[in-house]
Amino acid sequence: MSKRKLTILAGVSLFLLVYVTYGLWIAKDVRTILTIGMQPDSSYDNYMSEQAYHRLNPIRNGMTNSTYTYQSENHHIGPVFLFHFFVVAKTSTKQSFEFQNKSVSFGGTEVVKMTTKLKHGRWYASEIHIAP
Repeated sequence: MSKRKLTILAGVSLFLLVYVTYGLWIAKDVRTILTIGMQPDSSYDNYMSEQAYHRLNPIRNGMTNSTYTYQSENHHIGPVFLFHFFVVAKTSTKQSFEFQNKSVSFGGTEVVKMTTKLKHGRWYASEIHIAP
């Protein structure tokens, strides 16, 4: 192989490695955003907009009207599919959950589509759409 082809191949390989590694970082932060968004009375300001929190949180979105206990073993987040431009990302994942509030349990499975932006060294959810 010529030196030019090797250089191009090395450049493309390096770009793909960085792109995939960056994607893994985004997916990790998306899981963190979903976890924080499902917790009652969490401090979400560093992770998502008010709109995003109101869409995710079961009390804010009207799924339940009383305080519940968040248990991570009852909250499952599927694989995160994403497309990113290094400072903005569109993601999609499926989450399922079942929580207790007093004597009643509630939960479900939903597809969460999220727009995230890199803000202060972490991914910040600026917009969320949820489909049942």
